[in-house]
Amino acid sequence: MSLTNKEHEQLRTLIEKANILWQYYEKDDLAQDLTDKQWNEFIGLYQDNFCDGAFYVADELLDVYKYDLKNKEKNNGR
Repeated sequence: MSLTNKEHEQLRTLIEKANILWQYYEKDDLAQDLTDKQWNEFIGLYQDNFCDGAFYVADELLDVYKYDLKNKEKNNGR
């Protein structure tokens, strides 16, 4: 699948927002039983995995959007 420049930019923005969201998660939101040191280690170990997952989800959602858009345009052309 080939994305246009605009789609690449939108995807990059989504990934950046996901990374920012990840950084703003606090230990109290997810893992109250961890120490601050353990939490920071967890963030360091898994933030790339989170970004990869966010990219995958964004890519899938973009495919769904394009599919729906294509069908909408096709149905409006009747």
